[in-house]
Amino acid sequence: MRNRIVLVFTILVFFALPLHAQERVTISGHITDAESGEALIGASFQVVELSTGALANEYGFYSITIPPGTYTLRYSFVGYDRIEIQAAIEKNLVRDAALKR
Repeated sequence: MRNRIVLVFTILVFFALPLHAQERVTISGHITDAESGEALIGASFQVVELSTGALANEYGFYSITIPPGTYTLRYSFVGYDRIEIQAAIEKNLVRDAALKR
């Protein structure tokens, strides 16, 4: 009897893990200069409603994992015009941004 309980519990945990993994989505991409295409190292990406964000690395790449939902995505860098995009994020998303001076 105990073995059956352990087996049922193990099966429930095994099938519940993929459901938990779907509760978050990843937004990633590159932030570049619109004119030259050069990576903007340290450019800022922010999810306004969550007050969270990420900085672009040496390749201009950023990545953040958040719960699904509708958000304002903000891209900015000193000396460049800011970009704000309203987006419904329900699955992983790759979004590049080219900032203008």
